[in-house]
Amino acid sequence: MPDRHAVGRCQVPFQACWYNSDMIHTKLIRCCLYLCVFVLCAKASAQPDAHATSESFRRSGYEYFWSVLQEEFDARSFEQVAATDRYRELIDIVVRTGATYAQPYQNSSFGLTELYPELLKLDEDPPLYVQYRYHSSQAQNGSESPDEAYREHADALVEVAKRMQRAGYPDYVTGATWIRAAEFYRDEGMEASPIAVEARGTGLDLLVQAASLDDVPAEYREFVAERLSKFGWKYSALSEHDQDLYCERLLTDARVDRWVANYAYGNRMMAHGWEARGDGWAQDVPPRQWALFEQHMRDAYTHLSRAWEIRPYWALAPERLINLSMGFQVDPVRDEHFWFAEATRSRFDQEEAFENYARSIMPRWGGSVGQMFALLDLILERSADEPNLVYIAIEIMSEITWSEEDGRIALLNEEYLSAVTQMMREELAHPLGYKNVWQRRALLRTLALGHFMTGNMVVCAEMLKAGGGMTETVRYPWIETAEFTKYAPVLSTNVSDEVIEAMRLDTQGELKPALKAYRHAIRTLRDEPASAEIVGDPEQVVEVLISRLERRVPHEPWHEKLWVQVGAVIAALLLGVLLITKRMAAAKAG
Repeated sequence: MPDRHAVGRCQVPFQACWYNSDMIHTKLIRCCLYLCVFVLCAKASAQPDAHATSESFRRSGYEYFWSVLQEEFDARSFEQVAATDRYRELIDIVVRTGATYAQPYQNSSFGLTELYPELLKLDEDPPLYVQYRYHSSQAQNGSESPDEAYREHADALVEVAKRMQRAGYPDYVTGATWIRAAEFYRDEGMEASPIAVEARGTGLDLLVQAASLDDVPAEYREFVAERLSKFGWKYSALSEHDQDLYCERLLTDARVDRWVANYAYGNRMMAHGWEARGDGWAQDVPPRQWALFEQHMRDAYTHLSRAWEIRPYWALAPERLINLSMGFQVDPVRDEHFWFAEATRSRFDQEEAFENYARSIMPRWGGSVGQMFALLDLILERSADEPNLVYIAIEIMSEITWSEEDGRIALLNEEYLSAVTQMMREELAHPLGYKNVWQRRALLRTLALGHFMTGNMVVCAEMLKAGGGMTETVRYPWIETAEFTKYAPVLSTNVSDEVIEAMRLDTQGELKPALKAYRHAIRTLRDEPASAEIVGDPEQVVEVLISRLERRVPHEPWHEKLWVQVGAVIAALLLGVLLITKRMAAAKAG
């Protein structure tokens, strides 16, 4: 595998930082990871509610919301095929946005705002889930541009929720609609009003009822379970007080699925732990706050580990336990290494598990750069058998770069860059379904930046033309150079080969041939305009390059210019022919 400069693959021992342990060789740890990943995979795959890939898990959410509104959708009919197709497209955008599955627009609210009037022209009463999604996205306090019509949208959501109950909608969706209405009443300062109290109480009751998972088909269960749990620790729909109340109700209601109850409560305790600790430096945290932090983290560990024991083939609980073990070591055996192996053993491409684990083995947390590179090597080796790992590979490369504050350590290592570029080519041939186009474009631009900085302009142009030139975003923590930003627009076009050749000639001091190549490129761009999606103006870039190069081309005396010399030769020949003709005419006359 690629060289790691001063850090050899197995030169740095793998060692936890919260307890004393024997120094374990990195290669041994990697072997253990392989073993843990494969152990019991067959058993997990036999579970009806297990998802072996992130794509399967994410798509289940997309399919779940379609199943919720499918009957209403099928009841609509249009005279024209074009209207039917457009209607399905608009509904699909709403569903994708709600499930965060391959959202088609960079601004996810676009499909719920700008396109909603078009949807109403086709159907003045669209499926109830669609109406919920529209109203719930319009007035969220804290969003970039809420319309602040909290009361109006809250009232609309109450009516939608009542209709959902009459129509037999799933308790999860109906409860979420009531709770969102209660949130908007709270934002309007109407928290104590009868309608707000009703919305809050009804919503909580329905969410707790939904947490039994009784009405959720097996293939959608993990997705819905996670969404239900997040009302207790992540979503702003409930106040902190109501999040505590919701988690207590989940834990004490015997009808609630035990995974949902323990997972939600465990995450809530983690949140309380970090609140108790505060944001200051460790040495500035008072003992009383440390004691509260430890108490909450132990409670969190108890409940998250119970969730894992209930469904060990769901990756979500061990994924969170990586973070918990990173912040506070509860069990000296089940540490972050153990939980990473558990999170990935039945769903190897669990991206969040790799992100959490990469952070936990940073040098600042007691790990080492050698461990981080070993993790990257594991991904590269597994990519031969596992598709769509390029996102994880670049994530780990970015974590290494951020950890070491060295922009060249990963992305500009030519062997790693080459390996990940090949993974990206495979991703382009068979793209991961749930990623949206902007996530892919950001990675393409990042790779293009790497190749530009290492001097491989041909592959740089390949990555830009594949989509990297259609975004301004590169993966954190890398930053574009001014030169890359200047050339990126034109390298994203069909004249990239000519521009690359012109750049080479310019570097070698062949200014006239370089100028000729740029001029040919600008003529081609004017005849065949570049894609409007390309960030920047390729024509303007080439015009600037031509203008700057013209000023550098040595000035030639007028009599040394080729066209003057050619003209002089032609004039001399014409004069000679004229003289000969005159002499012949004079001789003939004499």
